Amino acid sequence: MCGITGFVCAKHEFEEAKKTLKAMADLIAHRGPDGAGSYFGDGVALGHRRLSIIDIEGGRQPMFNEDKNLVTVFNGEIYNFMELRAQLQAAGHTFASDHSDTEVLLHGYEEWGEGLLEKLKPSCVIAVDALACSDISRLGTTIQLSDSGISPGSGVANKRKELSEATLGIPVIAAGVPTVVDMYTIVEGMTGRRAVTEVPNMMVTPRDVDRLIERSSALISMGINLALHPELSFEDVETIMF
Repeated sequence: MCGITGFVCAKHEFEEAKKTLKAMADLIAHRGPDGAGSYFGDGVALGHRRLSIIDIEGGRQPMFNEDKNLVTVFNGEIYNFMELRAQLQAAGHTFASDHSDTEVLLHGYEEWGEGLLEKLKPSCVIAVDALACSDISRLGTTIQLSDSGISPGSGVANKRKELSEATLGIPVIAAGVPTVVDMYTIVEGMTGRRAVTEVPNMMVTPRDVDRLIERSSALISMGINLALHPELSFEDVETIMF
């Protein structure tokens, strides 16, 4: 269970970006005790903490393609990567690693572009998002689950594309945690009366939102790990995570 991190910005000062990325990677060092790597490009920084499982010697990240014009950090497991690797080698791609599943992503994107997603054959997508709640009592106290997908940002009027089986072609399981609430809802929840809509509304986060996100993300991660790996005990997952 490796860990990945990074950020994108129009311009960044190298030493400052290096310091920021290291701090981010250090926070997830428990996810990757076997190694660390980083990449700094034009407006982008990528970090990786590695737990060595597949191709211990050749699977270090960030990883590049032959021409060094593509780079990736990856956490996951591609179950059909040997099949895809054989197809890519037959098409003329040269692999630097012995049997790293991560490298398949780089060469696969070179060969198939966005068609790579169809080749990976995922069983489903699990999407986790922050939600805007309509009842202050639900703020940070509930986790909402859905098997019909999610529309990111819809609670705050962001018009982003939904993540669902209709848009992705595979089942989407969504988990959402209410982390923000609008002022109208706060007023109505505390007074029992409708808010004066002539006053502009605004979204509000609780004072301890960082702690809320930390605890809820740990809880959701624990649940996903136990659901996908039923052979593991609560103690096993707790050891891996913390």
